[in-house]
Amino acid sequence: MDLISIIVPVYKVEKYIHRCVDSIINQTYKNIEIILVDDGSPDNCGKICDEYAEKDSRIKVIHKPNGGLSDARNHGIDAATGDWLMFVDSDDWLHNHTVEKLHDAVNKYGVSVSVCNYEETSEENPCVDTAISAELWAPKDIYINKHITATVAWGKLYRKNCFDEIRYPVGKIHEDEFVTYRILFAQEKIAFIDQPYYAYFINPDGITKSEWTPKRLDAVRALFEQIRFFKLTKDKELVDFSLRKAFWNLSNQQALCNKDKYPKEYRNIQNSLLKLIVQNYKYFFDTKNVYMLEKVYPRIMKYYWFASAVVRKVLRRK
Repeated sequence: MDLISIIVPVYKVEKYIHRCVDSIINQTYKNIEIILVDDGSPDNCGKICDEYAEKDSRIKVIHKPNGGLSDARNHGIDAATGDWLMFVDSDDWLHNHTVEKLHDAVNKYGVSVSVCNYEETSEENPCVDTAISAELWAPKDIYINKHITATVAWGKLYRKNCFDEIRYPVGKIHEDEFVTYRILFAQEKIAFIDQPYYAYFINPDGITKSEWTPKRLDAVRALFEQIRFFKLTKDKELVDFSLRKAFWNLSNQQALCNKDKYPKEYRNIQNSLLKLIVQNYKYFFDTKNVYMLEKVYPRIMKYYWFASAVVRKVLRRK
């Protein structure tokens, strides 16, 4: 039976860590090692992790200075001894059959990655139909049709060698956006279970709920890398979709950020995105996307509409 290493970065989650770790301990698939990475948590999380390790020999605890989520995951990858890896965020939890179902899926199809769906929840366990089995999906189909699932590190089982040359970028937030697509698109096919075997907790204290800072723009920077990656594949649909993702991410951040306080960082990203849009105009410039641009570039679009009106008048006269 394959050994599966489950990596849990732990930081300031003493209210939630018991639920998370208990859900992993109680998996129906038993041949697991649980790597709890205490990322210099200032609360009692380190002590709670050690208490779990005393009770269950499958649990390893790593105590390290705070380095962020990427650094914690990287430490977990380096310490893992299993042939397969999973990531679970320490305020989330798993259905009892999650590991078993993901492992069955990779065995059934002989693939290196399996993915399950998730459900956002505050407390309740997601309701799943255990009779529904995995299907084979192309990476592109997951990226476009299940784009949040395709972004996050969790909710997946990876063959460990997927990370032979990949680590999470230390110092970045939205670190999943830099990594997950690279692993998915290295596969010919992926096993996908369209059932919410992963419970994603809506944490009021989480990173995505905190005050806006320029670090949030890391998500857009990651999407820039995806745009360049997909341009190399010459897949128009993927380039267009990743451009749209970058655009919508930036436009959503525009509503949150204080542009008077952070003008330089925001404007630099805004200009970089505009440059990418212009460079890839053949993918992006259709009527629907042009209307989208008005939200982030209202001044530029005034000139665009003026020029368009002039051109239309000239063509009518001809």
